[in-house]
Amino acid sequence: MALTAFELVTAVGDDAKQTCASIRGGISRVAECPYFFPAGVDAEWDEEEPMRAAMVDGLDPTLSLRSRLVELAGRALRPLPSRVSLGRADLRRTALLTALPRVDSVIKGAEIVEKLVPDLLRTCGLPEFPVSQTLAGGHTAVFELLNEARRILDEGEADAVILLAVDSYFAAERLDLLDEAWRLRSARNVDGFTPGEAAAALFLEPLAVGKRKAQAILSPVELAEEPSVISSEKQSTGRALSTVIRRALAGSPSTGPCSWVLCDMNGESYRAFEWGLAMARVPDRLGSVAKLSHPAESLGDVGAATGGVLLGVAATGFARGYAPGGEALVWAASDGPTRAALRVEAPTP
Repeated sequence: MALTAFELVTAVGDDAKQTCASIRGGISRVAECPYFFPAGVDAEWDEEEPMRAAMVDGLDPTLSLRSRLVELAGRALRPLPSRVSLGRADLRRTALLTALPRVDSVIKGAEIVEKLVPDLLRTCGLPEFPVSQTLAGGHTAVFELLNEARRILDEGEADAVILLAVDSYFAAERLDLLDEAWRLRSARNVDGFTPGEAAAALFLEPLAVGKRKAQAILSPVELAEEPSVISSEKQSTGRALSTVIRRALAGSPSTGPCSWVLCDMNGESYRAFEWGLAMARVPDRLGSVAKLSHPAESLGDVGAATGGVLLGVAATGFARGYAPGGEALVWAASDGPTRAALRVEAPTP
């Protein structure tokens, strides 16, 4: 399957070009967030500490969570049709797949899964797509939908697929849930992550059609389930991540160490420990990786938009010539059991 165009909107860039250049340059937009203060150990006695976060410029802080997600998604989606010369008639043969945050009480209460896509299409002035699907899968939602996109294209249900991903942690109720679970990074809790927000829009076509204009070639996504999730009292076993990585790399023409790995590690020790186990279990391919990229250090954790950001960074690395090789391994781990990995290849000149 060919990735022929993409757009990104993040805290470090209004578009894909700015975002990828910022990530490559190590630029970070993590700063104090004036709208939320972590509760701390003792809310009565502890001094308030402003949360550090990575927020997208120009978004009204008073927007509801659903409105914020619609605005972010619209910024990524609007430029895409013109970039690939997609007319209104072509939309009738295009599928829309949407990756959304994992459902919690806040996502459910805001009716994100039911109403985000209709709100977005109405805001962007786009008709309803003939084939449409949403998946509230968090970090691995893009990866899971890539396999659905492949099926849609292979079975001829659509000529092309737009895979849209969006997430934002910036609703007070959602931040409260994370803070109560000791997931937010602060001076009191160094084993946490920095919240971020982003949107990504990927345009996918069959390889036979899109090969000449491809930004990257995507292999099938491998999926497996980890029994000890991050909310459990146990560390990850690393089995699922090791399995999907091994399977994803099985089709590689190379048998040596991976030249480039892109992943969703975000500063939490659970994720780093899981990656360490994978390295130990697949030492021939992961023992001496040339380049390890985890964009969360620049953008914060961007949840469901993670997969789109990682693929955009890989494709840009190929196009701009700074990728350390002709292929990359991309993996992600959800807050639930799902682990996902795929191999991304540079297009043939």
